[in-house]
Formats: sequence, structure tokens, C-alpha cells
Amino acid sequence: MNYTNYKAEDFATDESFLAWFYGEDQESVGRWNAWMSQHPEKQPEVELAIRMISLLQSSSRQPSDSETAQAETRLLAAINGWEAAQRPVISLSHRRSFLWRSMAAAVTLVLLAASAYWWFRQPLAYETAYGQIRSVTLPDGSRVTLNGHSRLTLSRGWTDGTDREVSLEGEGYFQVKKTRQKNRFTVHTGKLDVEVLGTSFNVISRKYKTNVALQEGSIRVKSSIRKEDILMVPGEVVELVHPKELTKKKANPEHYRAWTARKLVFEGTTLREVAQIIEENYGKRVVFQDKSVADKQLSGVVPSDSLEGLLEVLASTFNLDIAQQHDLVLVKAK
Repeated sequence: MNYTNYKAEDFATDESFLAWFYGEDQESVGRWNAWMSQHPEKQPEVELAIRMISLLQSSSRQPSDSETAQAETRLLAAINGWEAAQRPVISLSHRRSFLWRSMAAAVTLVLLAASAYWWFRQPLAYETAYGQIRSVTLPDGSRVTLNGHSRLTLSRGWTDGTDREVSLEGEGYFQVKKTRQKNRFTVHTGKLDVEVLGTSFNVISRKYKTNVALQEGSIRVKSSIRKEDILMVPGEVVELVHPKELTKKKANPEHYRAWTARKLVFEGTTLREVAQIIEENYGKRVVFQDKSVADKQLSGVVPSDSLEGLLEVLASTFNLDIAQQHDLVLVKAK
């Protein structure tokens, strides 16, 4: 792994670096100590990463002051060499250079503080490319799995005792962790707001579809098109079926999160709707050269590991000719 291009936020979220920070894995400690001794120019980024870890870790694993201090000591020992533990007395001839180094260190600390302030003021975003599925752990310990072509944005500086808010574009499966003070967790989409305390649910906020499927716990759905909030219990789905109409129905929530296991569940789904899923998740526009094909319905479980595999299933099931040309998928009956 090449760490030379790492910024502070990269170090702070790297699992092996976290193991070095906590001193939990001696192999990681030795490996990082050796790397830092070879790359003293990365000291400012590593120092800022230590501060970030202290502020960003969830309450369930908040670093103690002693752990932070020990990490700083390991850093200095690695940068200066292990002989730094026995520091020589600074001679008179070196005092001037020592003074300049001290001034430079003071300036560096000011710059680090300014950088940290700017960094924590910026929104943190996670994104996925077309066809990619990615799981992320949020600062409070909650987990979110993002489907292809999705973006999750959250504010910096989450702490226990404050409400948590994120914005979603695309599709995400949320496993929200309850906090000791039962702070709210709100997911904002372009059309709906989902408010929870601690639960598991799937949210779709796409061009062609907006819905919320609850697996466990309870959630409250808010929308500007309804005066009353919608309370949901497990096994319910709230869907925007019209720009000004929300519906609530019973459904199997497992079907709505099947994509996290790289599967798609269809229940009387038209190929026109399947084409919308392909466009949203894989970035390909489907063109039906025979319009009657678009009305055919598909039921069953289909692997979604790749677009090619999905198209093969559609071709064999409905006896279709399917060809890809750049960003287009051309579909016609044989």
C-alpha cells in the first residue's frame, strides 16, 4: 500500500493506522513506526489524523487522553528515531537553529489548528460509482450500505448529545445505532425526510422512484406534501407514487434490501421499470426497439453482480436480442 499520498482524513479512517493508534496490533505498530521513520515529511498529516481520531470516534470507542498521548509519543519516536528517547543537551552553537525550529513548529501547530477547523466544518460525503456497492461506518457507529451511483453527505463533528443528519441521493440501507441520549437520526432526501432513533431500513431517492422500507424498529416519515407525519412499523413501505401522493403498504422489507447481497427481487415488475433500475444503478440507457417488450413482466430473484449477468437473464427469460453500444442497451424481440 502506498501511503505517501495519504492526507490526514485518509490516515484517520485506515484500519491498520487505527490499530497503530490504539496500539492493539504490534505488527501494525511496527510497520507504521518503520514507515513513519522513512517519511518524516508526513508528520503534520499524521498529527492532524491523531486529532481527528480523538474527535471522530464513536462514543463506544472514544480514545482516552492517555491513548492519544501514547500515539503522539510513538509518532515522535518513529520520526526522530528510537534514540530520541535519550535526547542530547542542546549546545550553545545549536541554540539559534533550535530557536528557528521551535518557531517553525509553532507556525506548524497554528496551520494544523486552522486546517483542523476547516476540515471539521466541511460536509463529509461518501459516493459510489455505477455498479459499485459500498459499506461505511458513520462517526456514531451506525452503518450504511450504498448502492451504485449514490451519495451520502453528513455534517462534521458528530458528538453524543446532538442530533444526527445525513442527506441521501440514490439508495442506501441504514443500520442506525441508538445513542445513550437517544438522539434523533434524520435522513433527508429530495422529497422525504426519515426520522429515527435506532433501526434498520432502506431508502430509495432516485429520479424515477422514492420510497422507504422498514425492516425493524420504528420510523417517522415527513413530507411537505402531507401535513401529518407517517409513522411506520416493520414490514411497511412508504412510497411516493405521484408528485403529490404518498402511499403506505405492507411488503417484505427483505426484498427491498436484497441488493445488498447483490440480488434483485422482482414481483410483476415491467421491463420498463427494470430499464429504469439499469439506468440508475449501472448508468446505461435502455432503448426498446420493440415497444411491446417494455410491458412484459418479470418475477423472481436475479443476481445483480454485473450488468452483463442481468442482461443475460432477461434475454433468456423473454427470448430477446440485447446488445450494448457504449452507454446504450438495445433490446428487441428475436
